[in-house]
Amino acid sequence: MESDCCIQQATRLGHLLTDSADDFAGKRRRRQGWIAILFDFFVGAEMRAEKAVSPLLYRWGCLWVTVLYRGEGGCGGVCWRVGGATIALALERLHRYQFSALLTMEHHISNRVAALTPSLTLAISAKAKQMKAEGKGVVGFGAGEPDFDTPQHIKDAAAKALSDGFTKYTPSSGVLELREAIAEKFQNENGLTYSPSQIIVNCGGKHSCYNVIMAVCDPGDEVIIPAPYWVSYPEMVKLAEAIPVILPATDETAFKVAPEQLEAAITDRTRLFILNSPSNPTGAVYTPEEIKALGDICVAKGVYIMSDEIYERLIYGDTIHRCVATFSDEHYEHTIIVHGFAKAWSMTGWRLGFLAAPEPIAKAINAMQSHSTSNPTSFAQMGGVAALRGPQAHLAGWLVQFDQRRRFALERLRAMKEIRCVEPLGAFYLFPNVSGTGLNSIEFCERLLEEKQVAMVPGVAFGSNECLRLSYATSMENIKEGLDRMAAFVEMLG
Repeated sequence: MESDCCIQQATRLGHLLTDSADDFAGKRRRRQGWIAILFDFFVGAEMRAEKAVSPLLYRWGCLWVTVLYRGEGGCGGVCWRVGGATIALALERLHRYQFSALLTMEHHISNRVAALTPSLTLAISAKAKQMKAEGKGVVGFGAGEPDFDTPQHIKDAAAKALSDGFTKYTPSSGVLELREAIAEKFQNENGLTYSPSQIIVNCGGKHSCYNVIMAVCDPGDEVIIPAPYWVSYPEMVKLAEAIPVILPATDETAFKVAPEQLEAAITDRTRLFILNSPSNPTGAVYTPEEIKALGDICVAKGVYIMSDEIYERLIYGDTIHRCVATFSDEHYEHTIIVHGFAKAWSMTGWRLGFLAAPEPIAKAINAMQSHSTSNPTSFAQMGGVAALRGPQAHLAGWLVQFDQRRRFALERLRAMKEIRCVEPLGAFYLFPNVSGTGLNSIEFCERLLEEKQVAMVPGVAFGSNECLRLSYATSMENIKEGLDRMAAFVEMLG
């Protein structure tokens, strides 16, 4: 093939360039000749035919041409037209001897990792940051974290632990003091009794979810995931070589699955049902009666429940959160609770989470964790103790502000033509349906970002291509400005 020939010839050129690299400094004219030759090899053969360049050829050519171009006093940026789409490359000046390694071997990526879907949330965030760096006034609604700082007493506790030299290994499941504090939280707030040996502290709520799925699922097992779902649930299931079974819900049911849906989806291969209430991305909160009905089915069918309750404290009005494990001993034995400090204490960067499980599952997760991450960060655990046992006054003030933003944004969205939005009762997200505009979630978000510089996350990332996720974990000023721009965009669509 022509591209294979190009790679072989380019490889030989690369070795020549590397071998004679020290001669380049004073030979401007020779460098210009090599640049022309490289453009011919890397661009001419396939670009003229308007074909996409093979990944290896593309990467190799970009690096060599850019570094040589930069050697001529260029800016280090190369812009090519490929198949009608402009690909912009902004490469930092790299040491010339690094490039030959790209051609030494073809690297193997495991099938389970290669099958993962890239995160659209990260892609949108990266594009918004790039636009901001270019001086564009982007308003971002993609944040999955509170815009408040970690309460001071929590930071002080971690700083003291550092100052006191608490920087060594701890038990893989976490220090006893923190596990006892977590057990107290479950007893006092949820009416659930767990011993410290049933509590596993880990590196964030995401780590909790991953550990549970890896510990209870075998290859070929089925995991039922209501949609819209948090983006990482299906990918974690795939990593365990289990099978995600998506159970769709829409805004017509307030993004909640019905008991009959769950029962119909269960097979003899079903191992786990994932329940996230309050929900990311929709803000939906199941009532205690709805929770019990879903739990009853799982108990009757012998299916584990992974109850993700990280947004437990972020609920509004008269909304009640109740954990599925509280309804009976059987519900307790079938439930694994995953939780963390990220949302209610604004500790997203601390990477500190926890879970509570029946003893055999907790023991298995502890063994797995001991061979993967070992223990959570030692001094961060002391911050966790302070979070649970220290003052909680910060949360009331946060909830007041979140609620004001929630109600304002909901009203503005519902006033927009062809937009409908279910009232979220928890977390800090809205999930408006934009299908009435004639655009799907990707099209809507791409155009909104390009034309109005407003960044939201397409709902397709969460299993719903009719909706988009808007986080109101940002200032009221940003919310007003961003929704003004969105309203103008929707009006423009007609």
